[in-house]
Parts: sequence; C-alpha cells; structure tokens
Amino acid sequence: MLDNKDFLIGLEDLKNMRVVKATLENEVKDVNERMSILLFELIEYMENSELESIKIAGIGLCSLTRSKKYSIENPIVFEEWMKEHGEMDNVLAVHASKVHGYYKEKLDNNEELPPGIKTFVKQNISIRS
Repeated sequence: MLDNKDFLIGLEDLKNMRVVKATLENEVKDVNERMSILLFELIEYMENSELESIKIAGIGLCSLTRSKKYSIENPIVFEEWMKEHGEMDNVLAVHASKVHGYYKEKLDNNEELPPGIKTFVKQNISIRS
C-alpha cells in the first residue's frame, strides 16, 4: 500500500514516463516516415534496373518481394453482398484473423472477391544476411 510520499513520487514518475513515451513515439514516427520514403526509392531503383534480387557483401541478399493484399473499400456494398450470399453469419461466427485468411486465400488463388473489396500489391525489400 502506497503512503502519501510514494503516491506523489509515483505521480511524478508517471508524468515523466508519459513525456519520455511521447518523445519516443515521435522519434519512431519520424523513422517510419524516412524508412517509407527510402523504401519507395529503393523499390523504384530495383524495378527500373529489372533487379529481383542482388547479393551485396556486407549487407546480404536483397530481394524485391510482392504480396497481394486487400482492404474493404466500401463497407456498405461489401456487407450487402455478404448478406445476399449468406456469408454474413460465417463472418460474424469466426475470429477476424480467420476472415482475413479466408479472403487472403481467395486472393492468392485469383478467385473473385465480393464487391466493395479493393485489391493491391504491396512491395517490399527483404534483406537476409
């Protein structure tokens, strides 16, 4: 059980930790923005050079990767389609990750997706030492 002195010390520590946390979160945000810009430039270079992968001493094997992704662009159209095709109960009965896996599998197999879903290809660069 805290006494008054420990309570005040705890409040001061909490206040200081929140300041530190906010500072670190801002630093992470800045790093993520710089990484995003650099990744875009590196992917563009690899594509323009027609490189799928390259092994570089001191860095490792650098490969351009692509993965199919989807997002629900129009929730109303998507939900209406789900109801009309009897899939709404299935979606509500399972965990969100299973629903994601279900549509990811359809996407990977080039099967038709319900209306309201937007598909795209996400590119990245993997680096293996």
